[in-house]
Amino acid sequence: MKLCASTTRLCVSTTSVCASDVRTFVSDSGVRRALRRERLVIDRRARERRDIALWRRLRIERALAHRREVYGRWAWAVATPEGRAEFVLYSDRMARLHRIRDIGEDRRDNGLVVRVDRVIALENARHANVIAVIISKRPL
Repeated sequence: MKLCASTTRLCVSTTSVCASDVRTFVSDSGVRRALRRERLVIDRRARERRDIALWRRLRIERALAHRREVYGRWAWAVATPEGRAEFVLYSDRMARLHRIRDIGEDRRDNGLVVRVDRVIALENARHANVIAVIISKRPL
């Protein structure tokens, strides 16, 4: 994943050749929106994690709210096999990254937190690119 030199968009090259016809682009605003949502999730998680009992009690509630949000926005994509596979992969990766970030915060390891934040941003961009491909295949 890299920033395309000719535009200000993130792209994933499907080959080592740098040609616009072999890339899937996601606009900066889409990535910024995903990063803003991610920041809100991280802040909410930090508040809830301070109280272990509350954290455990709200776990099911958080999972259901996330599922409702995904199905409400992407029901047609989740209904396809490749869309379902992408959302499962994305949710698994994000859960692991959030857990690693939580451990870094508990240990007050700012270097780890910064690295995980970078990986989260890359994962959000990767996911946005894959969803853009799935959207392009959506029947009208």
